[in-house]
This record gives sequence, C-alpha cells and structure tokens, in this order.
Amino acid sequence: MLECKNIPNNRNEIPTTEISACYDHLNGIEREIPQVNNDTDIQILNGRDLIEAHAVHDQKIGPKNTPYAQKLALGWVIVGEACLGSRN
Repeated sequence: MLECKNIPNNRNEIPTTEISACYDHLNGIEREIPQVNNDTDIQILNGRDLIEAHAVHDQKIGPKNTPYAQKLALGWVIVGEACLGSRN
C-alpha cells in the first residue's frame, strides 16, 4: 500500500445514476451505481498498487464519443466525458 496526503476531494467528475440513464447502452447499471454522498470525505484512491481492483469483469460500450461502463471488482464505473451539460 502506498500513502498519499493529497487525495482530491472533488466530486464534480463522479458519474451518477443520472448519467447512465441518459445513454441507452448504459441502461440497467444505474441501480448498481451508488449515489454520491456529499457528507463524507474521499479518503482512498485505488491506484496501480491494487491491480485486482482494476480487472474488468464486464463492460458496456456504445456509439463513438459516448462514455462506456466497466464492471470491476468494486462495482461499475463510467469512463469518458460524462457531463450532461456537454452532451449533444
């Protein structure tokens, strides 16, 4: 385990269930993505030292230039530009 005192506490780029509901290819995973809890601090950042956490068990890929989802050991993550304000 590596220790880092500068873990970002920024929730602006955390994809939410609303993001998955906006893309047909991500429908169905929204119930598996937890709500963002603004009352707690972000205290852990999984990095390259925890390789098992990054293994992909399943994925959902959609049209070009849309976010995709990967199911990892710790749950689903959404990767890519997922800001609803930038969606065409």
